[in-house]
Parts: sequence; structure tokens; C-alpha cells
Amino acid sequence: MATGPVALYTVVAVAPSVLFWCALKVPDALLVQACREVEVDHRLDELPEGFDRGIERLRVENSLAERGLSVS
Repeated sequence: MATGPVALYTVVAVAPSVLFWCALKVPDALLVQACREVEVDHRLDELPEGFDRGIERLRVENSLAERGLSVS
């Protein structure tokens, strides 16, 4: 199996939707973990991808920033 840049190229060339999905899910997982650590309520696990989830991300990021966590 290819590793390094070749493997990344293969993923991008063969399955760009997988790369897009990962780009969305990883930051959400980190936001959820941060929320758990500083006890911020969130609905990121409940909302489907789209406008409402995007607004929830912004709300969560703002709530975390108010508690001193920079997420940018």
C-alpha cells in the first residue's frame, strides 16, 4: 500500500467526498471534546450537516471562546 503523498493523492483522486467528509467531521469531534471538557452544551451530534449545524458550530466556537479556549 502506498504511503505519504502518494496515498493522499490516491484518496483525493479516487474519493474526494471522503476527504470532504473528514474535513468536516474531525473539527466537529474536536469541538465536541472541548465542549465536554469545559461543560458547554452543544447539539453537534444531533444536527445533520447543513445550515443549522454550521450555525451551531459558530455558537459553540463563541461559547468556547468566552471560556478562554481559542478554536480558530
